[in-house]
This record gives sequence, C-alpha cells and structure tokens, in this order.
Amino acid sequence: MNKKEVSIKKQTIAKKNQIPMISETTNSTENYKDTQKMVIEKEPMVKLVLKDCKELLVEKKYIMECALISDILEDADSEEDEIPMIPLSNIEYETMEKIHLFLKGSIERSEIRKPVPLNQTLKDLVNPYEFSFLDQYNEVNVDDLTRILNACNFLNLKYLLDLCCIRISLMIRGKSSQEIRDLFGLEDDFTEEEREKIRSENKIYEEL
Repeated sequence: MNKKEVSIKKQTIAKKNQIPMISETTNSTENYKDTQKMVIEKEPMVKLVLKDCKELLVEKKYIMECALISDILEDADSEEDEIPMIPLSNIEYETMEKIHLFLKGSIERSEIRKPVPLNQTLKDLVNPYEFSFLDQYNEVNVDDLTRILNACNFLNLKYLLDLCCIRISLMIRGKSSQEIRDLFGLEDDFTEEEREKIRSENKIYEEL
C-alpha cells in the first residue's frame, strides 16, 4: 500500500468515527498551547489595570479573596460574557503578579497566632508553601515585601497581610530602633527631648 492509499484510508476511518484529523506536520506543542488557551478562556477572568496602565488578567476565583475586588465585582453591572476591568493604579504590576501567584498556590492555611510567639521561627508558624513564599524576602529585598504588605492592606487581603506582618516582625526581632530605621530607610525626626521622654515612658519594658 503506497503513501497516498494510506492517507486516504486514515481520512476514511477518521470520518467514519467522527475524529478530527490533525495534520502530520502540526507541532504537538502548539496544539497543547491552543488547548490550554481554550481552557483559560472558559475560566471567569478579571482584568486588573495597574500602575503605569499595565494590565494583568487573573482568575476570578482566586482574586475574589481580596475583599475590595469582591465588593467591586458584586456591585458591578456587566454582561456575563464580558471580562470586568478594575483599576488599581497604586499597585505595581510585579507586586500584583506575586499576590496572584500566591493565591493560586495557597491551598492549606496556617493558624495565625498573635502576637508572634518569641520562641518560634518562621518555619514553626506557617506551612511549607507559605514559608517558601515568605522566606525569599529578607533584609536585602525588604522593600518588595513592604510593597506586597501595602497592596494587601489596600485590597483588604487579610490572610496574606497577616503573613507579611509575621515575616516583618521576625525580621525586626531583637533589633534596636536605629537598626529598624536603617532597615526600612526611615529618618529619625525625633528631637533629643522627645527621645528622652520615650525612653522614660518605656523604661519598665527595658527592665523586663
């Protein structure tokens, strides 16, 4: 049987069984990407317009944990087939992308203990997924963590906000006020008289 006869036979069998033909020259990777794209398009999405007019398309089921976005979507009057658009011009694209990725992977939730126990480490307080997310932020890139914290505060994303607070509280544990100012780039705008008053008011804590 020659190649032409084989090709005709394949088309006949496919037609009989109603199987869509895929060209032998079609790249399987492209087919996979097209399939994934179709799946994503079926998922209810939300478009976030962030700082510098950058847009981020996110799955509605994850981003609804942000109380601010949830309230906006509940009040919005849009068609079912429309993708709602929410302006968040005070949040940077990279920050929102990190928040979105965290929400997508966050399945189990840790019990948030307040205040943070003095004898506990980050690993003791959160689950492995949360640890891997928070542990990437340290004194070198603390600005990235504070941006996430501020965004969570604005979005009313309480759980991740609490986790960021835990990470920062552990970072400043045991540091002096000057070391904390240096860490966050804060200026010391107290006068000597104000500093002395604060020291006297908190003398009892220094003796503990």
